[in-house]
Order: sequence, then structure tokens, then C-alpha cells
Amino acid sequence: LHEVFLPHFRRAINEGAASVMSAYNSVNGEWCGQSHALLSDVLRGEWDFEGFVISDWILGLRDAATSVTAGLDVEMPYRMVRQQHLPAALASGEVSWADVDRSVTRLIATLLRFDAVLSAPDPGAEVLGSPQHRTLAREAAARSVILLRNQPVDSTPVLPLDPTRSLAVIGRLAATVNIGDGGSSDVWDLGCRPVLDGLRDACDRVVHDDGTDLARAAVTAASADAALVVVGYTYLDEGEYIGETDPSLMAMFPPGDEPDVVDRFQAQLAELPPFEKPERLADRPRMFSRGGDRTSLRLLPDDVALIHAVAAANPRTIVAIQAGSAVITTEWNDAVPAIVQAWYGGAEAG
Repeated sequence: LHEVFLPHFRRAINEGAASVMSAYNSVNGEWCGQSHALLSDVLRGEWDFEGFVISDWILGLRDAATSVTAGLDVEMPYRMVRQQHLPAALASGEVSWADVDRSVTRLIATLLRFDAVLSAPDPGAEVLGSPQHRTLAREAAARSVILLRNQPVDSTPVLPLDPTRSLAVIGRLAATVNIGDGGSSDVWDLGCRPVLDGLRDACDRVVHDDGTDLARAAVTAASADAALVVVGYTYLDEGEYIGETDPSLMAMFPPGDEPDVVDRFQAQLAELPPFEKPERLADRPRMFSRGGDRTSLRLLPDDVALIHAVAAANPRTIVAIQAGSAVITTEWNDAVPAIVQAWYGGAEAG
């Protein structure tokens, strides 16, 4: 635990992180959102963390009393488990008001410490999209890419690409700003660059086909010295998700404290058109109502068919996978000499 899983969290604390979110999963038999060993012994005892701890979003803790005494300061984003069970725990003495005061003190102390920052205007696009930030975003995207396969063709590995030779870029995702999740990790419009844009800057001769017609894509691939197939998922396939019409999910939410506010909010929602994610990220509403878990760890059937069609047309075929986690490649990986796991590269994916 201390050698493999915790060091990168400790580094963030050492750099001055003021708030920590607990995880959904359990560690050594304790749920992270109510683990005294993690939230108090390690985080505050060993690492001297002075900020506050919040739960993961929606039912990020199981036991109201244990979470408070363990060191979880705020349940997010709604009053759910604690609203129902904490008053009784306080009345019985299972939790003391001193425990509650301790969490309140941590929260207020952090807010006071960052008052100058919180009171200042939000940074504009010229700051968020500054050259320094773009350089960092590009470095993070580049260093995240994993080379899974790079076999030789005619005694020469396919990668790295020769920028002076022609390249066929195949697939709809190649020309799509694909930043993945529409929830916590969402990226807002700062001039995001898709893969195709970056390749056109780096290579002399680039042609593109969206891959919707396999025969046409194969012809395009055969016309170039190498072919890159960009496949994977989008926010529609995976990511944070609140199903507005799922009664089993909505039943877990507590009733509103102010019915008139709830009525007004529901009336406003009813007047809105059906939600579709707009082309420009800046036009996106701050909500996430599409997504969920993948139905399979494999690529979509259309992606697999595209890979086979392109690989049959060009022996120097590279597959780039855009996804948030592992993808099974066994049904097609032997058909291509090179594979990279590109993840969701963010604003500088290209």
C-alpha cells in the first residue's frame, strides 16, 4: 500500500493540496470514505494534512457515524447518508459534537486560508489557455501514451513515423475533439486539438477518411506509406452518469427540503429541449446526463471491422485507442504491427 498505491497521493499533499476526496472502494476491509487508517492515521497523522476531506460524489460513504469519526468532513454532493442517520448517532453518543466541530473547523480554516483566491475573479481563457498551460497539457498527453506493440515491417519498426512519408489517418475519432467524460474530468473549450490536426502539423502528407465506408477507407489506406486507425470510445460510451429517468437511481436521493424550490427547478427542466452535447464545448451545460459503464471491454464491432479492412490494405497499420481504461485487443491485435493506448488526451490530444 505505502510503496505502490499511496506515494503519488502523498506527493500531492506535499505540494499543498488543500482538499482530498475519498474513494468509493474498500482497502483492507474498510470503505475508504470511513477508513480511520487512511483518513486520520495516514493522511493527517503521517502526512500532516491540514485541509478537509470530502466523500466521492453520491453515496461515497456507507456509515454516517463511522465516516465522521474516521475523518471524513463533508458528504458530497447532497445530504444523503448523514442526513438520515447522523442525528440519531449524535443523540446516542456514538458521535460527539466535538467530532462535528472538528470537521467544521477544518473546512472553515481552509476557506479562510484561501480567501484571497476564492474572492478573486475566475481566471479567463487567456490564463487557462496560456502557452505555459498548453505546454503542460501537451506534455501530460504525450507522457500518458503507452506503446503496446511495435513490430517490424521489412526489418524496420513501424513507429516512430517518418514525417516525410505519406500517412492515411482513418476513423471518425481522428477528427473529433474526444475528451471523454462529461463529468468531473470534463475539459472546456480552450481550442482543443484532435489527433488529425496534430498529425497534419507534424507530417508532410496526410489524408483522412472517417471510416464509415470500409471499402473507401481501405483504398485511402492503400494509397499511403502508413495508416493510422483511431478507434475507441466517447463520453456516450463511458463516464460519470446520472440517469434522469432511472427510478432505481432517483429513489436513492433524499426529498428536497424546500418543495417550492424543487417545483420551480422541475418546471425549468421541463422547458428545456432534449439534451444533446453541442459541438462547441463552451456551449455545454454543466451537467452530465449521458454516459455510464461500457457494455463490453472490447472495441465496438464497427471499429474492429475497420481495423481489419485497413490492415488488409496497408501492412504498416497503427491502431490508436482512445478510452478511459483497459481494452481487450485479442480479436485484432495480430492483424496490425503497432498499437498505442492514447487514452483521452485532453485539450492537446493532437
